[in-house]
Amino acid sequence: MVRLLASNAAIRKLVAPGERHVTVYRTDDTTITRRVQMALQKISLGSHSLVVTTEERIVRLSGALCSQVCIDRAARIARAIGGVLSVRNDLRLLPH
Repeated sequence: MVRLLASNAAIRKLVAPGERHVTVYRTDDTTITRRVQMALQKISLGSHSLVVTTEERIVRLSGALCSQVCIDRAARIARAIGGVLSVRNDLRLLPH
């Protein structure tokens, strides 16, 4: 895995004047977690305990939901958030 540690200013110094360059923005784990949480709060999942954590852009969903449809929907929504590399879906069904 390659990590970009240079600032935008340092990158600009490496590019010769007049050359085109692309600035890469990396979304941090805290921002990804917040975006996933906000997206999941907008829909009704019937959750009493849904926990979202992110480490190195890998989102982990844990807790319990009322149906498999809700579990699948939560994972699909998390995958759609910008910056997410993958989703580890550890959600389980609520006992009836």
